[in-house]
Amino acid sequence: MIRTSSLTSFLSLFVALHVGVLAQEPTQQKIKGEERKLVEHMLENVHDLLKQNYYDPSFHALDIDARYKQYEERIQKAESLGAAFRVVAAYLSGLNDSHTIFIPPRFNNTPDYGFELQMVGDNCYVTKVRPGSDAEGKIHPGDQILSLDGYTVGRIDISQLQYYLRQIAPQPITRLTARSPSGETRNVLIATKYVEHRPRAFKDFEMWREVGELQMTRHLLRQQYVERADVLFWKMPTFLTDDKEVDRMIQIARHHKTLVLDLRGNSGGSVALTARLVGSVMDHDVTIGTRVMRKGQKP
Repeated sequence: MIRTSSLTSFLSLFVALHVGVLAQEPTQQKIKGEERKLVEHMLENVHDLLKQNYYDPSFHALDIDARYKQYEERIQKAESLGAAFRVVAAYLSGLNDSHTIFIPPRFNNTPDYGFELQMVGDNCYVTKVRPGSDAEGKIHPGDQILSLDGYTVGRIDISQLQYYLRQIAPQPITRLTARSPSGETRNVLIATKYVEHRPRAFKDFEMWREVGELQMTRHLLRQQYVERADVLFWKMPTFLTDDKEVDRMIQIARHHKTLVLDLRGNSGGSVALTARLVGSVMDHDVTIGTRVMRKGQKP
């Protein structure tokens, strides 16, 4: 089933109101009075708009009002801005809904950890180390990451860890336990580099891309295919592309008897584009899902 809600507006509102007010490594510093009030206001808005717009008015059997009071008290005890942000994120995490998350204000400086991770099966591996970063020489592509900042890294955990480190509470020092392909295990401390935000001039595009500000690059979004006799192998990395690109690939596929659509690692995206793709390969109407909304359902 396809779940829908109208929470994008308030998530965007937080960024629009508070972008640019946070300094380098802000989440580790002792929280100020005005910052605590801002986070309290964020939690209040999250709570109110959740009650107004969330697609499930029962909130998955959560007592949302009691939960709000509980997490409001936790903000009062938070010692840093990052800890306060974690309270708001934790308030929403009780819904266990990947499409309803807290996006805090953008930091004036973007953290660049100097390495990238990817799950392969149930294990997490280093896939890229940035030259000139503190990570260079300490970890290497192919190293398995056993723990990150004291947390075991598994398929279930990796998205939450990335969310925590990149959006909620960037860390000045990252603690890793890494295992090399030879089996050697070592503990590593890696210093985070902070890159100051600059105007989005064309010359800055590569810098923004490298530090993760643009997570979906043109390279990752491009459709890839291989033709072998009467078979077309189509690697579709995302449903965040335009209709013309999908139509172009379908036209290529029509010259073959068989289409193999590779969706491994596909990050999802547009429901409308998904429907367009399904409609392009079916010769009759099909129901691909049921849209579950606050006021009923629609196939």
